Amino acid sequence: MKLKNNKYFYNALSYALALCIGITFYLLLTKIQVVHSAFSSLVNILKPFIYGGIIAYLLNPLSNKLDQLLSKKIKNKKLVSVLSVLISVLFMLIIIYLFIIMVVPSLIDSISMMIKQLPAKSDHLKSIVETQLSSNEVLLNYFNEIYTKVGNNVIQFAKDTLMPSLSSVATGVSTSVIGVVTVLKNLMIGMIAAVYILLNRKLFKEQSKLIVYSLLPDKTAHLFIEEVKYADQMFNGFISGKLLDSLIIGILCWLFCFIVKMPSTLLVAVIVGVTNIIPFFGPYIGAIPCAILILIQSPAMAVVFVVFIIILQQLDGNVIGPMILGDSTGLSGFWVLFSILLFSGLFGFVGMIIGVPVFAVIYDIIRKLVNYALKKRGREDLLIQYKDFKDAK
Repeated sequence: MKLKNNKYFYNALSYALALCIGITFYLLLTKIQVVHSAFSSLVNILKPFIYGGIIAYLLNPLSNKLDQLLSKKIKNKKLVSVLSVLISVLFMLIIIYLFIIMVVPSLIDSISMMIKQLPAKSDHLKSIVETQLSSNEVLLNYFNEIYTKVGNNVIQFAKDTLMPSLSSVATGVSTSVIGVVTVLKNLMIGMIAAVYILLNRKLFKEQSKLIVYSLLPDKTAHLFIEEVKYADQMFNGFISGKLLDSLIIGILCWLFCFIVKMPSTLLVAVIVGVTNIIPFFGPYIGAIPCAILILIQSPAMAVVFVVFIIILQQLDGNVIGPMILGDSTGLSGFWVLFSILLFSGLFGFVGMIIGVPVFAVIYDIIRKLVNYALKKRGREDLLIQYKDFKDAK
């Protein structure tokens, strides 16, 4: 009897594999700090390539579109690939440059002006409230007590926290400078890596397919590749659509604030546009600090801003968002909320952005597994009844 047909050999191999998995799991649990430290070190080393992968993934749709357009006029495929990548990278650099020269100086001016005007505006707001509450001595005393406590807390914070920190300002500045230089270095290397990834994206795609088919049975490999395509479609559609949606919201907010002469127009529009990238919570995260900033400078305008944001978010949620994104994730409101809370707790701000598409992919895998299991058990009647796993009530 040949060794490959010996059941005892396969039993021994299964036991050995289970033992190895058990030992590995035990070591992961007992040496979790060592594993975490090693993983963090590896991530820090590979950060330039991580940045490059993200940049390449974001530019990939544009590069593919340029490939299609240029291939109609240029027959040399290699030249088409190089030109599409260079144009894509140049486009991104131009957008970053325009953002820096147009938005950043205005943001700095708005923040500086707000800081200079803050004491006077605070006193003015206090006097308005005192005037309104002058007929009610109880409320007036309560307001003055809160105002005094807040002021004392700010002063105490400056004495206890800010002043002792002055001795370490030089160290902090040098550390910050080193941190910024490191990030810029990683981004520059990442940009170079992104160019190489984009130039070789078709080769990497074919190599990945070969690896998958070499490790898995044909049917399983095909299903795996189909799920990867679905995940790519989900991420591409959701992220690019959300970026376009947030850009439109930011522009509409700037136009309105500019027309009504809202304080800190550009700063408010940027905050609203950027935070709108976050699903569900984004509008509230951006609106609250903006309303407070405007309230300090003009209470009447703060009320106008809150009303405008409510209308704008209704417009975005019912018209602009569905037009751009459609029902791209197929998730109900409950699962959107669940995914944002879960992934924000695990990965912070990044988790809030990618949580919805990641959970949509996980949900799709579970749906397919459930449908497969029902068909295998001969319960197609349940699939007909509910049409699909996601439609089950």
